[in-house]
Amino acid sequence: MKLIIALFVLVIPSYSFAANIASNNSNITYIGRWTDSTVSSTPIKVTISGGTRLRFQFTGTSLTATFDMGSPQYTCSNTTILDQSDCINNNSCYGPAGCSEGTTCTVWDPTYTGQDDCEHYGEGWQNNTWSLTPFYANYPIIEYSIDGGTWTRATVAASVTIATGLASGTHTIDMYSAGIDGGNNRWNSLAGVRVSGFVIDTGATVSPWPTGLPRIISIGDSVTEGDLNLGAGAIPSDFSGRLSFSTQLATLLGMENWNVAFGGTGFYGTTSVGNVPATQVNYLYKSNGVAETDPSFTIVLIAAGNNQPANSTASEYDTLLSEVVANNPTAKIFCIGYLYGAVGDFPIAKTECPKYGGTYISTLPLKGLISLPNLGHPSVADDAVIANYLKPFFAPFVQGVTKVPTVRSGGVPLKRTDGVPVVR
Repeated sequence: MKLIIALFVLVIPSYSFAANIASNNSNITYIGRWTDSTVSSTPIKVTISGGTRLRFQFTGTSLTATFDMGSPQYTCSNTTILDQSDCINNNSCYGPAGCSEGTTCTVWDPTYTGQDDCEHYGEGWQNNTWSLTPFYANYPIIEYSIDGGTWTRATVAASVTIATGLASGTHTIDMYSAGIDGGNNRWNSLAGVRVSGFVIDTGATVSPWPTGLPRIISIGDSVTEGDLNLGAGAIPSDFSGRLSFSTQLATLLGMENWNVAFGGTGFYGTTSVGNVPATQVNYLYKSNGVAETDPSFTIVLIAAGNNQPANSTASEYDTLLSEVVANNPTAKIFCIGYLYGAVGDFPIAKTECPKYGGTYISTLPLKGLISLPNLGHPSVADDAVIANYLKPFFAPFVQGVTKVPTVRSGGVPLKRTDGVPVVR
C-alpha cells in the first residue's frame, strides 16, 4: 500500500494596499505660499490664495489626494445661533447686500444661496428654511494634471481620487489651488486648500519634480488671483488661479509664478474681505504675524490698486514699493494699470513705480480687446490677451539681461554682492 500525500498549495491573491505620503514629505515641491499646520498630529499644508501649486513624481498605478476636513473650514461666530436675527446680530452672515464678516448685518437675503449661511458651516438659512445642517456650498476647487495630460477640476473633499489604472512606471502630478472662497476667514487659514497627504500603491515611491524655472511673484487682488474668470457666480467654481493672467504670463515666459493675491484687497489701509489685510501686510507676513520667507525672484509684478479708494496717496503706494525693493534688490519690478471694471491708467503707480527703479505698463492699449464680462473681472480669454500683451515687456529680463544699475530715490545705485549690475 502506497501512502499518497496530497499537497495543497494555498494561493493568496495579491492586493495593492495603500501607503500614505504626508503633506510635508520633502519630495513634494510646493510653489507659492503654503503654511504649515497640524491637526491631531497630522501635518497639514495650507494655501489661502488661488494660483498656488504643488508637484511631484510617483510610481505605481494610482494616486489619491487627502485634505483636512475634520475641523470646520467655515465656522460660525456663535454656535448657539437659532434664528435669523441672532445670525445678523452676531455678525456672521454674508450676502450681496453688504453683510460681511466683522460688520453689522442689517439685511438678510435668503435667496443668495452662495454666502448667506453663517459662513457656510453649522447653522444656515437654506432654501427658505432655517437649518442646523452643515452646508458646504463653497469648498475650494483644485485643478490637476497627470503626466502633462488634460487638466481636471475637482472640489476639495476628505479624499479626492486623482488617478487610477495608470501604466506601471513613473508619473507626474501637477496640482493648483484654483479657487478659494474669499468671503470667509481665509487669512486665518480656515477657508483654504488644506492638504493632509497623498495615497499611493504599496511599494510605490515619490520623488521631486521641481520646475527648475526662474520665478516671478505676482502681487495683486482678485484679478491676479483668477477670481471670476470662469463665470460671474462669485464662488470658487467660477475661479481658476491656473488660468489667471499672471499664471498664463508666467507660462508664456517660461517662469514659475508665485501668486500673492487676495480678492477685495487694496495696497494700503484696513483689513478687507476674508480678514485679509492690505497688500502691504499680506505681502510681508503670514496670518500668524510671522514674516514670509520667499525665495529669490527674477521679476516682481505689482497689480495692486483695483480696490484702492480714489483718495489714496502716493506715499501709501510708496510703502509697498519700498517693501518690494527691500525684499527683491536684484529683481525687475513692473507695475501695471487697472484691469477691473474698465481698463485704464493707475496714476499713482505711473508716477511712483519708476522712482523705485520699476517700469510702469499702461493697460489702456487693452481697451476694446478685453471685455471684463464677469462682474468687471477678466474672463479666461481676457486673461490670455492680457498675458500676451504683457509678455514683450517682461521677456528681455527673464534670462538675466544686465544693464547699468538704476538710481532709485535717494540717488544711490543698488549693487549686487557678486558685482553684476542690477537688472532694471
